[in-house]
Amino acid sequence: MPRTVNFSTTDTVTEPFFACELGFSGSVTRNINVKVVSTGDGNVYSLDGQQPANYELYVSKGNTIKFLQHDTTNTNHPLRLSTTPDGTHGGGSEYTTGVTYSSASPGSAGSYTQWVVDSSLNYGDKLYYYCSNHSGMGGSITVLESTYRLWTGYGEITIGSDTYYGVGDYGNLSVVRETEKLEATGVTLTLSGIPNNMVSDALLQNYQGQNANIYFGTLANGQLTQQPYLLFSGKMDVMNVVQQAENSAITIQCENYLAELRRSKVGRYTDQDQQSRFTGDTSLRFVDAIQQDKEILWGVPFSTVGRQIKPVDPGDIDIDDILKGGFPF
Repeated sequence: MPRTVNFSTTDTVTEPFFACELGFSGSVTRNINVKVVSTGDGNVYSLDGQQPANYELYVSKGNTIKFLQHDTTNTNHPLRLSTTPDGTHGGGSEYTTGVTYSSASPGSAGSYTQWVVDSSLNYGDKLYYYCSNHSGMGGSITVLESTYRLWTGYGEITIGSDTYYGVGDYGNLSVVRETEKLEATGVTLTLSGIPNNMVSDALLQNYQGQNANIYFGTLANGQLTQQPYLLFSGKMDVMNVVQQAENSAITIQCENYLAELRRSKVGRYTDQDQQSRFTGDTSLRFVDAIQQDKEILWGVPFSTVGRQIKPVDPGDIDIDDILKGGFPF
């Protein structure tokens, strides 16, 4: 059935827009190799080969960030976190929520600082990594949401209780098709102009098979004319990255839930599989025995031929006896 959107008939300008919600759920661990390098202004941390002057670390809530300090250049340079630039050297204090340290000293095997990014942090919150022994060595960290909410305008808008962040001309959405057939149609989302240091965080997320929702709405004088309606609901499938010198473009292919109909289900007619799905259900407990080429003699066993057959009480029949060689006589 065709969908209808009622546009305003007043003199105000009505602007259509799209919004998408991408759920990157599940915790992943990101290992970052830390070294200490010398510059003209002194020593600084290098994270995966990137120095603080031209690199900002992006992390997503719920993920685990593991700063590996086993390289010998880390000796006497323990890495710590703070909400203040340069930590204790800048007048701040050490941030310890979700942070643990290995027993090994920096510069030796097994040394690390591990941080589980707290879900109570907000999008855009800043933290800083620093050396507790020396000033001026660290850089900044920006916190991202575990669920990305974007829209095709500029600035921020609130839909329901959620905040959506504008991507403007950097976002692109392929045609969303609806047909009368039972067909698994998909959609492609493209986001360009992404800093390269954000790409590594995006690729590490558990995105495949996670929810992707696309909404259509209208604005009049910057306000929602009505609650946006759901235009597409499916799952993220494949993420492709086109990397350039400074920025990258990410393309995410999303598929309709009907695509599940094309996939074979992983299930077996075995007792183990049935028990894993329905604990205590023993209806398939004899399947293995039946598949072992066991000869099942229905009625009179060969050993009783020529003897008088006596009536059998149905209550005395046991399936185990049948599998072993016949009815009890």
